[in-house]
Amino acid sequence: MATAPGPGPLRWSPISPPDLPGRPRGTGASLTDWRLRRAAEIAAARRAELGAADPGWVTLHAGERPADADQVTERAGLRVVGAVTQLRRDLTRPVPAVPVPRGLLLAGYSPQLDEAICRAHDEAFADRQDVRPSIPPVWTQARTWRTAFRADCSFVVLDGDEIAGYAVSEVHPHPRRPTGPAQGRTQVLGVRPAWRGRGVAKVLLTATLRAFQAADLAEACLDTDSGAPAGGRDLYRGLGYRLRARQVVRARRV
Repeated sequence: MATAPGPGPLRWSPISPPDLPGRPRGTGASLTDWRLRRAAEIAAARRAELGAADPGWVTLHAGERPADADQVTERAGLRVVGAVTQLRRDLTRPVPAVPVPRGLLLAGYSPQLDEAICRAHDEAFADRQDVRPSIPPVWTQARTWRTAFRADCSFVVLDGDEIAGYAVSEVHPHPRRPTGPAQGRTQVLGVRPAWRGRGVAKVLLTATLRAFQAADLAEACLDTDSGAPAGGRDLYRGLGYRLRARQVVRARRV
């Protein structure tokens, strides 16, 4: 994935695992080098587009790989910067009823909320050094203009005119059963600091799970990284999410 300089990410396909069995030796290194060069070109174009001077980042998400794969990524300058845990939940299981905290309102997504959700996201993740401020049009392109985005499975919690929290979701073909029911993915979940500790995230996630069920999806999934609050892991576990896989995240500037 190539991350654009300045506000807002630019997506790039994950680098394929190098030198797996069955490939000619050196294929992984050559492919990695090519993708890094291409990512640098994309980041440079985005720099010019945004008028930004900051460098972009290339990231690689990968599970356990052979030792020579680690050597290839190290030689390419990709260093370990964290880890991502992939979680899944069986949607045939019932979803608990969770009351909305007093004074707050659960509402469905609407396009008029895009900029406010973008600003809420910046505030919710302001303490994370790996998350950069967003430009609203870039946020919209990256989140709610995507083909997989589902407005009927995305929600906000409102306190008057203020967004207290938000959940943005997508629907994708199931990775193991492409001809069967699809998979719902919570792409972004956040709660602004002033509303934390009131159960807002739980309200958002249970609403999302019920929407996934209403859409006749097979399972729900989400990713959480090593920088996420520990309380989030307890929340996911309590709502029935279970570990699917862990990935190491490597990155370098371009």
